Amino acid sequence: YSWTMLNEDERKMFAVLSVFRGGFTRQAAEVVAGASLRSMANLVSKSLVAFDRETARYTIHELLRQYADEELQHDQARWSETTVAHIAFFADHTGQVEGLMLLGDEVTALDLVEDDLDNIRWAWRQIQERGDAESARSIIFGLWFLYEIRGWTKAGAELFGEARDAFAEGTGDDATELARALIISAEAKYMAGLGQAEAAAPLAKEAVAMLRPLSDPFALLMALEVVGEITTYLSDLEEVLAAGTEAVRIADDAGYEMWSAGMKNYQAFAHLQMGDVETAARLLEEGDLVLSRLGDLFMRTWNLTAQAIIAMMQDRVDDAIDVHKQAAELAQEVGYIRAVAVALHGLGQAYTMSGDLDAANNALLESLEKYERMGLVAEKTALMVMLARVRAEKGQAEQAVELLAGVLADPSRDQLSVFEQVPIGEAAAGLLEPLKAELDPDVYAAAHARGGTISLDMMVKQLLSGS
Repeated sequence: YSWTMLNEDERKMFAVLSVFRGGFTRQAAEVVAGASLRSMANLVSKSLVAFDRETARYTIHELLRQYADEELQHDQARWSETTVAHIAFFADHTGQVEGLMLLGDEVTALDLVEDDLDNIRWAWRQIQERGDAESARSIIFGLWFLYEIRGWTKAGAELFGEARDAFAEGTGDDATELARALIISAEAKYMAGLGQAEAAAPLAKEAVAMLRPLSDPFALLMALEVVGEITTYLSDLEEVLAAGTEAVRIADDAGYEMWSAGMKNYQAFAHLQMGDVETAARLLEEGDLVLSRLGDLFMRTWNLTAQAIIAMMQDRVDDAIDVHKQAAELAQEVGYIRAVAVALHGLGQAYTMSGDLDAANNALLESLEKYERMGLVAEKTALMVMLARVRAEKGQAEQAVELLAGVLADPSRDQLSVFEQVPIGEAAAGLLEPLKAELDPDVYAAAHARGGTISLDMMVKQLLSGS
């Protein structure tokens, strides 16, 4: 009935608008559909399009959108032309994230992607179907950044894993090679978060090797950041340092202040784990001066976390608590869930060192809930060791043994925690020794057996449910 109320031009316009998913702006309507303000007002007055004055966005009821989409697809040439325009608009739109990141404006960058995520995801699917490598290059970082900040680890691995085959290797086309390398790098990043760091590392290194000759410094920096993250999981400190050092050099050459300062975090972490606290502290101070001046909320949270770790190593527990709180607050400003969780994890360790075991337990459980929601495997396993330490200091030795036995039975025990200088399993084994001496042998054996037969995932669920 509503369709019959429209004149021919309005029908064509409304059909073209069906290409949008989840709403759209006036600018998008104008660029993609050629819609004027008058034509949009006419559609609003006829209740086919709604306008939200608060968000300044138009929406179409999904049933109406589907009807209009069917009408659009009757003219395949027009449908294809509209789809290409949609892809071009949202590739350009999402491509702005890189520039905003260089300015330290993560909040605007996130809003830009999140407000139009349904449109960007639809454009991303169309890009893959067409093998449109240049448009893919524009969109990848925006998706990579949003999924990282929001903690969508499993969804990120799936999103980029499905895209890899859309850009075949060996084409000899630089644009395709570039897109494929970035997709591989992004997939590796999220695989590592899901506990598959060993499998992810060769993919991440392959991506870097593909990108080095392609003259795209921002893309190479993104890939090197992924290598730094994955090799941190694997405690391959030489690789962490090499990735960080190469990234700082590339960022300096390109004039990317934020990336240069942020990638010093990896250099600092490697030096810290190697025992060179002085160099680590200097690098963090240099980076923090730039990141704080730029108002960065992304890489600075990791800089502060590393500063807090140094404070704990130097028995400056009050300083560590203050800096971890500052890191959590910065991460909260941008909704960076993983950084909040890591800051709370560190805060739990600092509270444990201070003797405030109840505060430690609360911070650790809050962190655990976030790790569980994100699906971060190594982080959860490392946190269980810290919870076991709290249980042990509270006189709950049997519970501590159960938790540690569960850690040692999990494959992620071989990965590294940012809060320990040894792999997670070694930290767990070291904590077990005094508990074994403290408990009756039969009691210890029974607790160890119980912990070793319960999956770590089940332990996490029990802890979060309070059982």
